[in-house]
Amino acid sequence: MEDINFKNLKKGSIWRKWDLQVHTPYSYLNNQFGSNFDVYVQNLYRKAIEKEIAVIAITDYFCIEGYKKIITDYLNSPVKLTQLFSDEEIVKIKEILLLPNIEFRLPILIDGNRVNFHVIFSDQVSVTNIEENFLHELDFVYESDPESADERWKLKIPNLENFGAKLKKEHQNFEGQTDIFTGMKCAVVDPNQIVEILNNKKSKFQNQYLLCIPSDEDLSNVSWDGQGHAIRKSLIQKSHILFSSNVNTVAWGLGQRSQTVEQYVSEFKSLKPCLWGSDAHSYDNLFQPSDNRFTWIKADVTFEGLRQVLFEPEDRVKIQDQNPYFDYSKLSIDRVSILGSKNFAIKDITIPLNRELVTIIGGRGSGKSALLESIALLNESHAKLDINGKLKFIEYYRQNFNHSQPAPNFEVEVDIKDKDEVITTYNKELKSTEDLELPFLYVGQEQLSSLATNDTELTRKICDLIGVDFSAIVNDNLITQARDVVTDVQQLEVDINQIYLKYPAYKRGQNFTEWIADLVNKKEEQKKRLSSATTQALLTDISAITKKGLQINAYKKGVVEFIKTITNEKLNQDIQRLNVMEKEHLDEGEESTPIPSLSFTELLVALNTKISLCDSKSQQLRAEYAQKKQELIKAGLKEDVAVLLQAAETLDKDINNLNSDKENYIKLNELLNAAKKNRLLLVGDYFDSLQKTSDQIESKFTEFKNSREQSTPDERQLFEKIISGISVVGHLMFDEYSFCRYLLDECLDGRTIKTIEHVRDLIAKTDPITGKANVITAEVFRQWAEKELDSFLETRGNFVSHGRQKLIDFIFIDWSRYLKVVSLVKLNNLPTQILSIGQRGTLLLKIYLATASAKQIFIIDQPEDHLDNRFIMNELVPLIRMIKRTRQLILTTHNANLVVNTDAEQIIVAQIDQESIYSSGSIEDPKINSQIIDILEGGAQAFAIRERKYQF
Repeated sequence: MEDINFKNLKKGSIWRKWDLQVHTPYSYLNNQFGSNFDVYVQNLYRKAIEKEIAVIAITDYFCIEGYKKIITDYLNSPVKLTQLFSDEEIVKIKEILLLPNIEFRLPILIDGNRVNFHVIFSDQVSVTNIEENFLHELDFVYESDPESADERWKLKIPNLENFGAKLKKEHQNFEGQTDIFTGMKCAVVDPNQIVEILNNKKSKFQNQYLLCIPSDEDLSNVSWDGQGHAIRKSLIQKSHILFSSNVNTVAWGLGQRSQTVEQYVSEFKSLKPCLWGSDAHSYDNLFQPSDNRFTWIKADVTFEGLRQVLFEPEDRVKIQDQNPYFDYSKLSIDRVSILGSKNFAIKDITIPLNRELVTIIGGRGSGKSALLESIALLNESHAKLDINGKLKFIEYYRQNFNHSQPAPNFEVEVDIKDKDEVITTYNKELKSTEDLELPFLYVGQEQLSSLATNDTELTRKICDLIGVDFSAIVNDNLITQARDVVTDVQQLEVDINQIYLKYPAYKRGQNFTEWIADLVNKKEEQKKRLSSATTQALLTDISAITKKGLQINAYKKGVVEFIKTITNEKLNQDIQRLNVMEKEHLDEGEESTPIPSLSFTELLVALNTKISLCDSKSQQLRAEYAQKKQELIKAGLKEDVAVLLQAAETLDKDINNLNSDKENYIKLNELLNAAKKNRLLLVGDYFDSLQKTSDQIESKFTEFKNSREQSTPDERQLFEKIISGISVVGHLMFDEYSFCRYLLDECLDGRTIKTIEHVRDLIAKTDPITGKANVITAEVFRQWAEKELDSFLETRGNFVSHGRQKLIDFIFIDWSRYLKVVSLVKLNNLPTQILSIGQRGTLLLKIYLATASAKQIFIIDQPEDHLDNRFIMNELVPLIRMIKRTRQLILTTHNANLVVNTDAEQIIVAQIDQESIYSSGSIEDPKINSQIIDILEGGAQAFAIRERKYQF
């Protein structure tokens, strides 16, 4: 069992037994203890120690005589205590808190029963203060008269005795009773006066008392239709607390039987926590409530600890036999120690840890994150570098960045308590890099913030954690099939193009089948005309004329070439050069005989005559050729003579080839059309494949959501709460920019389609209202690809060289470059792209927590970074409150709401510049309370929100 040390508040709020209704021998209306007060005190404390009672509310009717006597004559009298108890007992007695509880009788009957009303005061209010400023200002009716106002006496013991004595004289049946018994039995106090006095003396009593009304009945089942409705409601409205152990009344007081908590608070002014006690009037009943319904309160042993049940009426008090500590079995770090510290920021220290919510607060650089990173060192899960690449806290010391001598070192040691309360100790030195694989999840500050600023990496991380494929899943079989189909189409187009290339006269765009059929017909007609005798004679003559003309032209060409040779003046130039050279070597007076120049005049005349004869003959042959051509035309043969001169057997061969090409073309086109249909089917196929991928992603997330079906109800509820609002869906994403950019850069002729806007207009068309091209979505792309792509591909002017085939490959084979299914993570139906950084951080934190099934302890460094206060209150605070039920949760924070409104069980205050770097305690600890307000953002406001939550 948890070690309960009443003085040691370092663990903060822990469960303890409280008995808030224990009577004394001064409870004159029902005293079964006898008159020996020493014996009473001995029994009181020894039984309390035996039962491990932490707080006792000493209860008497109309007074605090019993409380006053214990305080004055025993607790403030060391000699008296020593006479009655051992030293060991005295130590334990001083750890038990006593509170004064005054029980009043009210002048009210509900269903025939007198109503009691309790006021429990803080131990910090002195006995004198309670008596003089409260009890002695209350009145009770001493006597009434029809002719005058009631005579009222102050609520003092002598006055009650006088009142009893008076009544005994007036009523025989009271004889035999003591005066004080009769007086208390008949005295009643107005509850309005009780409340009025306490409210009017705020300087003395504010936040120093609690009003309690017993409710032995089931308030969830009692009729509210009778005449006692208003009285009952008024008393409950005045009360802070109900004295009841009825489970239905407990639920009723928490507003759980109303339509809403707000409706209950509106009617009864606040939620009403239920407390219970032994209501002991005898030794047998001391600290022994009926059915072992003990009151367990999770708080410090102080009146302020008791007041916490007002602010947390469901979570701070339980009425049951077993310590609520055992309601949830969970692992926890029971202690963390820094040992052997040398040149390290944290000096040797041991901090006991609460098993529920531990929050560490402090200013910047105070050491709050340092403690968590030191724990994370055990699993090597601390961050090594910050977002700027600088060494983080642990690595800074581990690598001795500051070159300290001796090198920094320390040992971190933890005690981990398992679900069976067995403690195992683990330790590790700074220099060791071993991962001890302890059962805690550490989420560092930058693990959340760095990923929260990068949507892609955030989504990738979340998908990785929950086992969903983040990257687009490409169907390789489908890609192979597509490549085969595209290749088939491409080859068929090449084959058809080879046929086109045989016929230069064919112009693309014409009906090739009709064109080649017309050409065959022409060949057949030509063949027929060539087969007549007249035609054959004419062609023979033309052939002879042509042959003779070629011979004449060849002769003429030879003459012309010869003339060029003999008219070359180079010979005469050479003769002149020789004559000059001769003169240079002759003696003076010696005469020279020059070599004569050549003359070709007669030869040239003869040769030119030959040329003229050739021209004359050629002209004559042309005339004959023209005449024969006209005769062919008259015969219906208008084709070029060269064609007509082809032999009949050549025409037969051509006709056969043309017919063969035509048949082949028709067959190839049939195959091409079928292949193109198959190619278009690829669009539907990969869209179907993408939908299956999307379904797989959603199915995988559904598996994740159902993964805790075999867990305990509490674990399942926690898991469902954590993942509430989170969804992962397969999102079909069309990368419009990449698609358009590739078309413009690689495929399309920029002279006709120049911009992304033009591509949008081509595929998605232009909105007639706005005049702007519509955005290309996946579905718009699909419709265009299936209905318009083929005709677009046939418009050759749209493409650059090889652009058409690149577009085909891009659309049918490389579609994963622009069209893919990705995992889209959402929080409250909002995708991560539009979440704030803080919301992304919360989303990631939820996933970390939901997937850490093996990590029973959560350690988180500043989970609230980048979150606004509203989101913290509405999302993070409820989440943390639920987590701490079944997990130990240790976190640092600078936000007061994550300390106060999560009702943190332990607050550790870090002050690295102080001699004692860490101090710890509970929210109700005045010192801790003050530090929360001083250190944290919105500290005072957070407490105000907490106290206003249920209208206190």
